[in-house]
Amino acid sequence: MNIVNSKNKKFFKVYKNLEITEFYSLLKYSSLLLGNSSCGILECGFFKKYVINLGIRQEGRICKKNVFHLPHQSDKIARKITEILKKPEIKKKVNLYGSGNSSKKIIKFILRNHNQKKLIKKKFKI
Repeated sequence: MNIVNSKNKKFFKVYKNLEITEFYSLLKYSSLLLGNSSCGILECGFFKKYVINLGIRQEGRICKKNVFHLPHQSDKIARKITEILKKPEIKKKVNLYGSGNSSKKIIKFILRNHNQKKLIKKKFKI
């Protein structure tokens, strides 16, 4: 199976580096991310994108169901791309790290559970 055939090569580009805004713009309009970047695990779920993670670089990291781990084997990669392109779009954001309110929750916990007068105050000697 040849994903990039002669008919669609004009739509295929390889970039060595992208500015972050260009990267996120491309990600917004993409169907999936293919590579071994932590972005696939951390940010693609937020952008409701599927990820094919290649190799062992991200091995052992917590992942959600939008991430598929594959070896560097073109036949397996091509099959997974075809499979993903047939899947429905991800409807709900996938977030590994909560709802984004952690700082408010931490402050609320500290204020509720600690008396400010009892907190240790550091003294500096000059």
